[in-house]
Order: sequence, then C-alpha cells, then structure tokens
Amino acid sequence: MRFLRSTFLFVIYLLCFVGSVAILYRDSFSVRKSPSVPRPSESGVIFYDRWRAADGYNVVNTSLEQPSCVVYSMRGDFVFRFPGGFCHFLSSGEFFTVSSNSLQFYNSSGRPEWKIQEEFIHQMSHLSADEKEIFIIAGETRLDRGKRIRYESIQGYSLKGEKTFDWKVSDNMDDFTEANFPFIQMRPTTAFGNFYHLTNINSVQVIPPNVLEEDMPAFKSGNILINDFRFGVMFIVDRMTKKIVWSHQISKKDWGGAQTATLLPNGHLVYFLNQNELEKGNFYSSLVEWDPVLNLPVWEYKADPVELFKMKTGGAVFPLSNGNKLVTHGTNGGAAFEVTPSGRVVWEWIYPVKNIQNQAEPVYQVQRVSKDKVDKVLKVWKFN
Repeated sequence: MRFLRSTFLFVIYLLCFVGSVAILYRDSFSVRKSPSVPRPSESGVIFYDRWRAADGYNVVNTSLEQPSCVVYSMRGDFVFRFPGGFCHFLSSGEFFTVSSNSLQFYNSSGRPEWKIQEEFIHQMSHLSADEKEIFIIAGETRLDRGKRIRYESIQGYSLKGEKTFDWKVSDNMDDFTEANFPFIQMRPTTAFGNFYHLTNINSVQVIPPNVLEEDMPAFKSGNILINDFRFGVMFIVDRMTKKIVWSHQISKKDWGGAQTATLLPNGHLVYFLNQNELEKGNFYSSLVEWDPVLNLPVWEYKADPVELFKMKTGGAVFPLSNGNKLVTHGTNGGAAFEVTPSGRVVWEWIYPVKNIQNQAEPVYQVQRVSKDKVDKVLKVWKFN
C-alpha cells in the first residue's frame, strides 16, 4: 500500500513538472518564420522560445523626439529607465548615453565623468569590441550658396574623453568620386525641410579582428566601417591615411540603402536592407549577410509573405552571441524580433507604449546586452 501511494505521488509530481516545463517552453514547439501582425491589445513579449533565444536584457532606445534608454527582461518586465538618450554598457560598470547633441560618459560609481557636445549627434553610436573607444556620427549645418547643408563627421574618443579619430566628409570630398562610388552624385537633397543632406551616415564600426585582414588590407582591424543610407553604400576608411579603401554598393537609388552595417569576425557583413525591389513599384525589407570575397549574399532573411516585414527607412539588426540576429522594425508599430540562422523567429516583442491610434509608438533600436554588464550598472543606479 505504501509503495502504491509513493508511486502515485511520484507520478503526480512528474506530471506537474512536465506540465510546468510544457507551459514554460510552449513557444519552443511552434515554428514561426515571420513577425506577427499584433492586435491592438497586444504588447510586451508575445513569443519567447526559451531554448533558442539568446539570454540577456533588452535595452530599448526609443524615438528621437523623446530619446530614452529603458531596460526590459526577456519576459518583457520593466527593469529600469536610465536618464539621457541611447545607452551602452561596459564590462567595467561604466556606461554612456547619446542624445541628439551630446555624449555623456558615466564612471562605475554612476557619476558623470565627461561630456562631448556637438550641434548634432546621430543616435547610432558605437563602442569598439575591445571597449577602448567610443565612436559617434556628428554633424554641423553650414550655409552654402544659400542652402543650409549638414556636413557629417566620424569622431572617436577614448574612455577618458580624449579624441582618437576625426574624419570629416567636408575634408574628404575628393574621395567621393566615381572610382569609389560608380553612381554617386554629391549634390544636396532635401531631407527634413529646414536643411539639406549631403550624406546620411547612420552607422559606424571600428573593424574588429577578422579572417580577412591578412589578405585584404582594407579590412584591417582598427579601420572604420561606415554606412551611408542616402547613397546606399558602405565603405571603409583607413585609420591612418583617412582615405576610402573599400566600398560596397547596396542600392543604385538615393535613399534606398541599409541600416546598422556590422563586420563579423568571420569577415561577413550583416545589415538591415530597407528597400528590396524598389524599382518594381513595391518593396520589402530583409536582413543580409554578405561575403566581401565572393561579393555575394551568403544568407538572407525575409518574411513570408514579405509584406509582414517592410520599412522604408529606419530599423536595425544586431548579431547575437549564439548566432541569432536581433531585429528592430516598425512594420506594424515599434517592435523587435530575434531570428535564427535557419530563419526561425524565436522571440518577439511589441513596445507597450501606444499612440492615439492604439498602435505601438516607434522604437529606434533594441539591443540585447548581457545581464552581467547591466547588473553592474544597476547595482549603483538603483541605490543612488
């Protein structure tokens, strides 16, 4: 009798355990290839494959109108809101934020240490892989032949606030030729009504150590990878000579380019391509992994149907440590999803802040940051 009772209790406990696991990992048994069309009532994390998604915190950098840095858990729980704009966390417990005109660096005690101010600073700043340099895209507006034209520059700073790199479009106009960009025409074009864009640089990266640098000097670690959305090109600037030494044409149309160009250690380029097949009167967006040696895409993700993932401008893609890619988009309002190399969606999130149409407000980018990095900063900030 005692044996039967023990067996019965064991079976009950086992069923409860299996049931709990099944509930917790239920999304792991669903195969999804595309982001969803969210219902108005949906917000936060709406899909989470715990077996396949990369772990960490989701750092949400909101729209330009009200820039902020909000941290959420993988389940979508609010963790903390940091002051200022778009933020990056260092392994040391230091971190920095970028707003529309300033870069603010905080030490590991949570105190402001130094600040850089410019007329304009693009939200897509960059921390080098070795965490020794911060790079920003700055801009200044000048009156030229009766037009207010924004000229952009790439600036690098040490963690002490010392300038380590400075490259200006205005000082390197001779590099913007047909030799480097076969289709380019350096003419101002109306962007926002009150000034003209000469270029529209939207991402910068210090090239990390990679398999190409030995045979292709342009890809030497330390050189600077720059992406220009307006001309649909990405190019590499030599760290020492400040000359353009390599370029890749993404689009043959003005304002038809890409976002967040990133060189991986395997030598491949990953970017968010906004407008595929634009010349056919319609378009869709995709994620691309490009091999510079073969000069061909080796991987591409697009939704099925493609209309479920399309953004004329904006968006972001960040490679994750487990080989997945984290994507920010606004096809149906501010949202993000994580996709595996096989094209399987394993995590999806809808920004919980709604507009008057009950649609998620825009989100500029979502980054997945390790818990160790964020927790070091949170320990200080939560008790300040």
